Amino acid sequence: MIRRVKSELAGLRGYQGQFWLNFAAMFLYLASSSFVFPYLGLYMRDTLGISLTLVGVVQGVSSFAGMPFQVLGGLWADRRGRRGVLLLSLLASALLFATLAVVHALWLVVALVVAQGALGWPMFLTASNAIVADLVPPERTAEAYGLMRVAMNAGVIAGPAIAGLALAGGARFAELFVTAAVGCAALYLLLLLRLRETRPAGAPNAAIAAGGAAPVAPPGGDETALGAAVDPFVMEPRRGYASVLHDRRFLALCAVSLLPLFCYGHIVTTLPVYLSTFHGVPASTFGLLISFNGLLILVAQYPLIRALQTRDHLLLASVASALLGVGIGGAALGGQIWWLIVIMMLFTIGEMIFVPISSSIVAALAPEAARGRYMGVWSLVWVGGQAVAPTTMGWAMSGLGRASYLIVVVAGFAGAALFIVLRRVSPGPSPA
Repeated sequence: MIRRVKSELAGLRGYQGQFWLNFAAMFLYLASSSFVFPYLGLYMRDTLGISLTLVGVVQGVSSFAGMPFQVLGGLWADRRGRRGVLLLSLLASALLFATLAVVHALWLVVALVVAQGALGWPMFLTASNAIVADLVPPERTAEAYGLMRVAMNAGVIAGPAIAGLALAGGARFAELFVTAAVGCAALYLLLLLRLRETRPAGAPNAAIAAGGAAPVAPPGGDETALGAAVDPFVMEPRRGYASVLHDRRFLALCAVSLLPLFCYGHIVTTLPVYLSTFHGVPASTFGLLISFNGLLILVAQYPLIRALQTRDHLLLASVASALLGVGIGGAALGGQIWWLIVIMMLFTIGEMIFVPISSSIVAALAPEAARGRYMGVWSLVWVGGQAVAPTTMGWAMSGLGRASYLIVVVAGFAGAALFIVLRRVSPGPSPA
């Protein structure tokens, strides 16, 4: 046991200081912003008095509104650098959270939620993912993204748990929003002073400039399978996003990933409202469930992904999709605390597998000169898949009631089946 712990710790020594700064930024941003997002649906329902359907629509529209900005953010990250995108997202989050604390008109709250969906987390995620791909060698990207998940969920442990206890103790939603704003502002100042630009300097490498990309086969899986080789397409010298949109393997990955991301998107949007409405689960209990999720990831994410990173990545994505579907959709079967703990554990295992493995596949597919754009499109898919969750489920809960969450189970297993198909059929030209 001691030898294993020493081995895990030794594996951490190879990362640069700027990677660990990015790691810390992920923790601090999630710790701050999760004072708001797990409880935003409850705030709109209980304080503003709007319907479940409208709660879902507002949360979904906020995510869809961010899509054009993610595209621009990815392009900006490639052309001007990752640092500016990260700082903009933090400044916007601080201002929007602070404003949310003092306005009460429904249209203003909706506008702020939509603006945060456009300028906050999606742009932060795009820039952060590109920084990881810049700093970490290809054979360690799955492990590095796993570490970023540790940071993310350490933040998620702190934020919802403290906020849930504060609400149980009589705190107002406005006080939570102010706390989130202060946290984002402090992080902005820290990164303004300490974060360096990581975008590769100079022109694209010679292979890309000549119209190609050098093949590199990461560990695990057949090199003809999607995501198992870095030569995703013959890259012509197209401008903007044209080259990305001609990568058929990447587009196939994005399309299938929408299904597990639909499952994932319920965790901090409709799930707390669903549990409260149909099972009577209070906000404080949900906050503890989210903290349980974060604690599991904090403890198990790094050793799990180190153990799995040499396995077939698409097979892992298939298993993860099924776990995400059962882990959320299983709430349709009951709201007893023991059952919620079981399905949250299944969800967490799926999350620990899917998030770093899928990001590693994207990093492998992305040529050096287009990393920001690939990560911008991937963030677009990530947020878009999650946006469908509250947009459709608010309506489904109103019409189907408790049975509505069975849709999530179906989506998870459909994603699992399609990832298996992608293992067998590799779109686009085979790598040399």
